[in-house]
Amino acid sequence: MANELDIVGIFEDRISGASPIEKRSGFVALLEALDRGDAGLVLIQSRDRLARSVVVAMAAAKAIKDRGAYLLAVDVLSSEDTPTKEFARAFLELLAEYRKSREQTPEQ
Repeated sequence: MANELDIVGIFEDRISGASPIEKRSGFVALLEALDRGDAGLVLIQSRDRLARSVVVAMAAAKAIKDRGAYLLAVDVLSSEDTPTKEFARAFLELLAEYRKSREQTPEQ
């Protein structure tokens, strides 16, 4: 069974990662896409690319989660086997199964 993901957008900011999320036009556009239901999974290169401040990173992750989406850093998906990377791969497989079951059995 293949995991199918559609890229619905690439959102970039050309501003400091320490800037508040509401001042980051790319991040605001991402949140708008999540609000429309265009996506349910946000892939980022690595957590340190999301923000350069713990407070901003936590606010960004919470904003994504509050919209019902998952946040996943791609750098944990390399071929190197560590418990964290195995968990991330298993999570993606479970997410694919969940999405398929929701398509087959809509919630009431």
